[in-house]
Amino acid sequence: MRRVFWNGCVLAATDDPDGVFADFLGCAVCLGNLYGRPLADELAERFAPDGSGMIIPDTFVAYRVRTADDLPDEYLVGGLSSGWTHLTFTEAEETWALASLSPGGVALSALVEGAELRGLLDQMSDLLRVRDGG
Repeated sequence: MRRVFWNGCVLAATDDPDGVFADFLGCAVCLGNLYGRPLADELAERFAPDGSGMIIPDTFVAYRVRTADDLPDEYLVGGLSSGWTHLTFTEAEETWALASLSPGGVALSALVEGAELRGLLDQMSDLLRVRDGG
């Protein structure tokens, strides 16, 4: 499982060579301010198994993968990447796609299981709480 840490003044994650998880965390931390709700409530609702995920136009998208058609394009070319060949897209499988968008460029994406995604958000919340003295 990945770990969340401070990289200077920004959040980062281990095992994140393309920075997709760091981008996700950077966007997720803003959700409370964007929607005027407590961050914990916003994250719990959006990233629950039946949650709506997150769309920040031209910047980032995080959504639940329910069928093969929901997979980011790079996971469809030549079959699923190793490590994701077990996907069955049943309600028991909870896979999320994260995509860092680059208008005019190539989107970078990653797949993550729901439990790990929520674990990353919990770690992020803990780091924010310590930083803010609470």
